Amino acid sequence: MMPDRKTARKKARRRNSAGTGGRSRNLARHSRAHQTELLRAEADVSRLAAIVQSSEDAISSRDLNNNIITWNAAAERLFGYTASEIVGRSFFVLVPPDLRNEARRIERRIRQGELVAYHDTVRIAKDGRRVSVSSRVSPIRDAAGKLVGISAIFRDVTAEKEVQGNLRRSEAALADFFAEAPLGLLWVGADGRILRVNQAQSDMLGRQDGQISGRHISEFHAEPAEADAALERLAKMQTLKNHHTRFRQMDGSIRHVLIDANGLWEGGALLHSRWFVRDITERKRLERELLEISERERQRIGHDLHDGLGQHLHGLSYLAALLEKGLKADASPRAAEAARLNKYFSEALELTRGLAHGLQPVGAFPQGLMLALRELAARIRGLYRVDCRFQCGLPILIRSQNTATHLYRIAQEAVNNAIKHGKPTRIRIRLAAPPQQIILSVLDNGIGIHRRSNPSKGMGLHIMQYRTDAIGGSLTVQKHPLGGTEVVCAIKSQSLLAPRKKTNETQIHHPIPA
Repeated sequence: MMPDRKTARKKARRRNSAGTGGRSRNLARHSRAHQTELLRAEADVSRLAAIVQSSEDAISSRDLNNNIITWNAAAERLFGYTASEIVGRSFFVLVPPDLRNEARRIERRIRQGELVAYHDTVRIAKDGRRVSVSSRVSPIRDAAGKLVGISAIFRDVTAEKEVQGNLRRSEAALADFFAEAPLGLLWVGADGRILRVNQAQSDMLGRQDGQISGRHISEFHAEPAEADAALERLAKMQTLKNHHTRFRQMDGSIRHVLIDANGLWEGGALLHSRWFVRDITERKRLERELLEISERERQRIGHDLHDGLGQHLHGLSYLAALLEKGLKADASPRAAEAARLNKYFSEALELTRGLAHGLQPVGAFPQGLMLALRELAARIRGLYRVDCRFQCGLPILIRSQNTATHLYRIAQEAVNNAIKHGKPTRIRIRLAAPPQQIILSVLDNGIGIHRRSNPSKGMGLHIMQYRTDAIGGSLTVQKHPLGGTEVVCAIKSQSLLAPRKKTNETQIHHPIPA
């Protein structure tokens, strides 16, 4: 049976009503979701705006026409413009004229889609100040990814730049001081290799900087072992003070130097040592000349005493003897006075001869040093009642009277120091000639150098050192392992030694037992 039309229309109205209600309910649900999303987006924008506004970095944005559209509080503090003063104005009001090309290059990179990392630049504040900033520029895009603007973050680096500038100026001043210092400066690594050298030191070594840096310090010492010993002392946290050594230049010439050195340590490890070097070659030359002049004057006075005053006294003594003889023959009571006069002349002559010998103790012949040292030992035994002996195995014949005299004076000074400071009962003066060397040593059994009163500051040691330097030797003053003090002077023999002759050995070689 077919439904009637009225019933069909009712059913159609019910269906239409149901469909319309569903759509309405769906539209309502979508509307509520959209509103929620908008609220969430507004909250995000608010939070982002709050972050931007409270940021310590100056943040601004501009449109594609370079007109500023946002400006936070930090930007106001940094550049002095309030937001109302700057928004709408061209970004280039902040850019110094000399940096506008740079700003345009960065803008082109942003338009090409790049993100420009932090870079240092300068911007202009409201009061005209140039502000050093670190800037980061990035693109602003809409939801579709289209470029709509440019944002920039600025960090004030004025203080940092000032510190960096001061540091650079300080480094430049130190570098200039290092380079222009009138004394030699060296930085030496813990391994002994030279890290840095100044011009004065390069001149001292007779080389360019490139011929020095990276090389071991011992390569420039006349005696490499001395450099190794200095490095060992520095590695033990000791310092060098007025340390005398010799540098060898490229042409082989020798420079006498004094070194003060100390180490730079970090965490117990030696980073490098600092060497301050003074060239005393000229001073040493003058000292050597003074010593030579002194020796020549001694010799001259000795000759004058021996050949001048000595001869006069000898003549007077002879006349006094003749007078005594004549008065005795005449049975004159004045003969006794003449005898006393002759005695006084004879004593004066002996004193004069002693003075002449003291001023010129080393004879001008190869065996002169040995004979002089033997006489020195005998004189010390007689004067001070000290068991002083000269020991020499084989004859050591020295051609140079100047060298022999310096060695004698060193021995004489060492013996006098021992008696004065050490209170010894035994002194040994030894002369030896191992291959390529002549070694003079004075050993006493006194109280030892470490218990003496500042022997290193005494004039005696300085004089011995001067004389040693004058003959190109090395001097060591040290406490002997068995007690007492030992002074050792070593020089290179080269052509100083004269050949031994059997006749001379028979005549002059009289070893004295220990």
